[in-house]
Amino acid sequence: AGERVVGVAVGGAHMVARAESGAVFSWGRSASLGLGALRSRFESEPAAIGGDVARIGVDAVACGRAHCVAVARDGSVWAWGEGFEGQLGLGGKDPKCVPTRVEGLALDAGEKVVDVAAGRDFTLFLTDRANVHACGADDYGQVRGRPGRDVLGRSFGPAYYVRVPC
Repeated sequence: AGERVVGVAVGGAHMVARAESGAVFSWGRSASLGLGALRSRFESEPAAIGGDVARIGVDAVACGRAHCVAVARDGSVWAWGEGFEGQLGLGGKDPKCVPTRVEGLALDAGEKVVDVAAGRDFTLFLTDRANVHACGADDYGQVRGRPGRDVLGRSFGPAYYVRVPC
């Protein structure tokens, strides 16, 4: 499409590429791609992700096993794909076929998310104040930071965000 790719991320069976323009393209297993109505089970060619996040542009993107999360140029955070472990941070377990704005991150006044990372079924959010917030599966302490202690169990949304002690 003539776009200069400046970032890539790989999920369990899908990939995304971030262009210099802020556009995001995805391909692979359709359920995780954020393309809206599924055209086929698999997309073998990169397709542009549309919607509100496309109009804003993306500065960072990450993929988990079957989900993606992005930081838009205005500092908003967007998630899509499977949500069965709360990894989308949207307050439930439902999947999202299109990028959906993540509301309710417990940020301090003026604090912004600047980067994201994703594991198999969890997501981490790094802020401009070096705070890390997390949501999703906590089977091995990856959200709470203490292996073997399942205090949180499954964290399905903003009320369960954890500020990770770093």
